[in-house]
Amino acid sequence: MSSLCSALRAPVLTLIAALSLAVGCAQELREPLSWRGESPPKAAQQSALSPQYQQELKRWTRRGEAFERFEGRLFVEATCLSPRFEMWRAAWHGARLSLTQGELKDSAQQMTQRAQAQRLFFVAVATQDQSSNDLRPRGSSLKAHLISGGEAIEPLWINELNPQERLSAEVDFPYFTPLYRAYWVAFPSGALHEELKLRVSGLKGTVTLSWNFKTPRAHAERGSPK
Repeated sequence: MSSLCSALRAPVLTLIAALSLAVGCAQELREPLSWRGESPPKAAQQSALSPQYQQELKRWTRRGEAFERFEGRLFVEATCLSPRFEMWRAAWHGARLSLTQGELKDSAQQMTQRAQAQRLFFVAVATQDQSSNDLRPRGSSLKAHLISGGEAIEPLWINELNPQERLSAEVDFPYFTPLYRAYWVAFPSGALHEELKLRVSGLKGTVTLSWNFKTPRAHAERGSPK
């Protein structure tokens, strides 16, 4: 079974690479993002909110790949969990779970406060060799850094998703499939510059994803909440 999975892995990852190249140009045309923004509309049914959530997810998600001799070696897709996006994700959860307005308010408050206190990302990584797909600290094969204001910042923590979280992530982040290993990655908060970059690097290659923001001075952080 393992040999069959390995045999199927290479062509599937090649297909992922082709799809990533097809959308690469479109990503460069994205408009600058608003870090906080307005609250999402209140929707009682999942079907009513789904198209809007998917659009917001697309705005906050980036993908990239690294090649060697025309062969894909490293594939990364990541969503920046900004306070604005987390508002939408809370509303998405509320619609799926039929939460009351009080429950939805509490959930949104917890998720946005966490997003304000740290720079959070959902990161999905695929490699042709699963043994080289490890983003966790302490001797892992891959490293993650946040590039902000010309500085490379190391993560505060990296947690790989457990099986229950993987099931939920497949709904929140539909691009996430069993081919990927997924991680929650947190960096220190600070002044929000015009551009944030997430760099995932290792012996198999380097992928750098970027997010551009509106009026960075207006969104400067005054410090992490206690």
